[in-house]
Amino acid sequence: MAIELHSSVKTLGLQRLADVDVFTFNRKRRDSDLPFTKRNFLKKMASLFDPLGFLAPFIVVAKILLQEIWTRGLDWDENLDDDLMVKATSWLKQLDHLEDIRIPRCLRLGQNEEVRSFTLHTFVDASQAAYGAVAYAKFVYYSGKQSCRLIAAKTKVAPLKAMSIPHLELMAAVLGARLTSSITSVLTVKIEQTIYWSDSMNVLYWIHNPSRNFKEFVENRVGEFKP
Repeated sequence: MAIELHSSVKTLGLQRLADVDVFTFNRKRRDSDLPFTKRNFLKKMASLFDPLGFLAPFIVVAKILLQEIWTRGLDWDENLDDDLMVKATSWLKQLDHLEDIRIPRCLRLGQNEEVRSFTLHTFVDASQAAYGAVAYAKFVYYSGKQSCRLIAAKTKVAPLKAMSIPHLELMAAVLGARLTSSITSVLTVKIEQTIYWSDSMNVLYWIHNPSRNFKEFVENRVGEFKP
């Protein structure tokens, strides 16, 4: 029985180009004739299937905008305010470029390269609007070559309740720790070292000291880093 080789495989919008072994996304039609309402914007946002967070920097912008729409108290089918419509239009225009994204499926270089070491690097950061984490696989080969590949990312919108940047950065660190844990639980490759990256001196101070020394908010989250 002959087996047909497909040049691409699609799953809910996520597409694998088999000939070059990369992930990409199907182009999303903007439906410019649809009215700009909360319902339609959420519908378009929900149509993006991105389980590994390859589109995290793009989707988090929509999350922030959707939060702003909710705080305005607009009904589901009420037209967006002019300023929100401008932001929504700008985001929707970028849907045309999703098919330009290319994410290598394999975390390492070709089978001809013998792996010397594999380290996992997780970066976390936060702003007043959102926070997130992203994990990369870094391989060093005996040939002297190195490669760094995106594994997964995750973002969350900052709570409506006012919070300090250090607290948001701590929440990002927790998000990064959880993301790393989920990755290491499924990877079958031996990881030499897991490295976390944060530019927050507050977070680094909290993590390297006993959690009981801090107030409840910090204590509960720092406790996730302790054995």
